Amino acid sequence: MKALFNTVEKTTIPLDLPSEGISMWEQPGFPQMDYGAFQMRGPCVSKALQEAFVEAQKDRPTFHANLMEERKGFFYGQWWHVRPEPARLKIVDFRNLPTLPEDIDAWVHAQMNPLVMRGQNLLKEYAVSFRLFLLPREHQILVFMFHHVVTDGAGLYDFLRDTFSLYHRKVKNREPDWANTPGIHAQSKKNITEPISPFRYFLRSYRTDMQHPFKNASQLASLPERSKGRVMIRHIITDLKEQKAFRTRARADGGSVTDLFMAASKLAMQEFNDSRNTSTEILTHGLAVNLRGRMSPSEIHAMGNPMSAIILPTNRRERHDPQALLRLIVQRRMLMLHDGYDIAVNRVMQSISRKTRFLPSTYRYPLMRLVLDWPISFFLTNLGVVWPRMENGRPTGETAITHVGEMELVDVHSSVSPTKNNALAMILRTFLGRFYCVFAVGLNKISEKDAKEFSRLILGKARSYL
Repeated sequence: MKALFNTVEKTTIPLDLPSEGISMWEQPGFPQMDYGAFQMRGPCVSKALQEAFVEAQKDRPTFHANLMEERKGFFYGQWWHVRPEPARLKIVDFRNLPTLPEDIDAWVHAQMNPLVMRGQNLLKEYAVSFRLFLLPREHQILVFMFHHVVTDGAGLYDFLRDTFSLYHRKVKNREPDWANTPGIHAQSKKNITEPISPFRYFLRSYRTDMQHPFKNASQLASLPERSKGRVMIRHIITDLKEQKAFRTRARADGGSVTDLFMAASKLAMQEFNDSRNTSTEILTHGLAVNLRGRMSPSEIHAMGNPMSAIILPTNRRERHDPQALLRLIVQRRMLMLHDGYDIAVNRVMQSISRKTRFLPSTYRYPLMRLVLDWPISFFLTNLGVVWPRMENGRPTGETAITHVGEMELVDVHSSVSPTKNNALAMILRTFLGRFYCVFAVGLNKISEKDAKEFSRLILGKARSYL
């Protein structure tokens, strides 16, 4: 395997603009380090898995690169210095434990939290790392930890699909039937057919929101336990009938489950703050949007996050009637996507970044912070079905990858980085027939106790729509 990487030249690759934006977003105490961890059971051939991780990196040179900044003529640049040595899978043996941890999710977070909360020195360290925890009774936890500067959630699932496929071939001597399954169902192959003027769409969409000022966002009324750090809270809905009921109810108003949970979060935040005699005023919620279906092929294959966001503010009158609120959110989101608002914001950000490249980072970052630090009350993104089984080009809701070699996939765990301006984010995910609602909590603005109460309140409001 080493010979494969000896052929890689020690060259430099410029960061794409989304990656630059992510590197600017990171602040002390809020590192942009995330991970996805997969619990598996069954015989694991560690050597074959190590080899698969090495081979899967050959098409992802930034996984074995370090960040550097240098002046290129008139411009300052951030670059990846590609190194020939790949990132290796680290095996950690816990098979001497008397039994499996009772709460695997909490156990994984306890192992990984010191790593994700440490500021990553990308000048010297790789932006990714891989760990395999060996547990009793042939259970394994495989962890892919990454800095958002090189990939996002969709990239994680793409990379692991390729790695699992290589491993499967090594131990089973055949190609798995899921080798070409999408990473997540939102990865549309449809590309934009005409250029979108960022300023025209930005101004057109911005006019819709002038009645609700962006910066008048109310945060959760809470006293945090400590000044920084993160915790993850997850709820899992296993009832397939209830999952279908959520989809059916959301589609009745022409929307999606994402819209329903966005409405539920607004209702929950209003009740949460009202119970503390705190005025909620205007709730500015952010919705993460996957841009893949509206981007060019070169943009889709960029190393950074092909994600943008739309802002969905509401006033108290619009939150009074839950049914009217859901219709409002569906209509506003569809209007903004139709107008290309998410692409416009993304391109305006990239334009600012591109035009200030002649400045060193110490000067550029404060300029970008004016845009990056918009206060947001709550952030929501829906990853959709992970490794979906497809029929007629559409996901069925079932997971295609259930076994890798002789190992059976059991559960997925994750940690997502909240930002300084946003204390709470919810990630929706469907995996192995389960609907996961995962909350990333920034303890700088809300305590873990209050976050748990708030997360349960959101689920209650979502179920009240059924």
